[in-house]
Amino acid sequence: MLLLQVKWRQGVKAKEQALALVEEERCSKEAAEADSKRKLEALRLKIEIDFQRHKDDLQRLDQEFSGLKSAAESTELNNQSNALPSGKSERTKPQGETIARLLHELDKLENSSDKGANCDRECMICMKDEVSIVFLPCAHQVICASCSDNYGKKGRATCPCCRVPVEQKIRVFGASS
Repeated sequence: MLLLQVKWRQGVKAKEQALALVEEERCSKEAAEADSKRKLEALRLKIEIDFQRHKDDLQRLDQEFSGLKSAAESTELNNQSNALPSGKSERTKPQGETIARLLHELDKLENSSDKGANCDRECMICMKDEVSIVFLPCAHQVICASCSDNYGKKGRATCPCCRVPVEQKIRVFGASS
């Protein structure tokens, strides 16, 4: 009878230890999941802030461009209205041509800035679509959704920028995605 009680106590003790181990493992798993969720949310927030900053910069540059263009046009109109019809028209024509040339250069600058702004948003693989995939843990956003489908199928995918192994790919939506 005494032997039976000892075995029973040992069984109860072993069961309590196993339950304690299971509880400890559950707690560590929950902590890891919470940490991962926190990091993911911080990354999403950073992406949203960066996107909003790009949008605000673009809007500010558009406003500056419109202001410069209207100022140039008003200067051109003032120069034309101040020109005297006798003998002074020869002098205003070169100024008008100069203003027209400046406006043309301003338009060329606007077109080149549009290309430059989209260049850093262009997929590194196909070089035509806008980037829309974020790699974790490095947070680089360098490929589009269509290239992401095939990227890393032959082996473990690594980030094209920093060569860190990609643990997760997140689809994000930007201006034209």
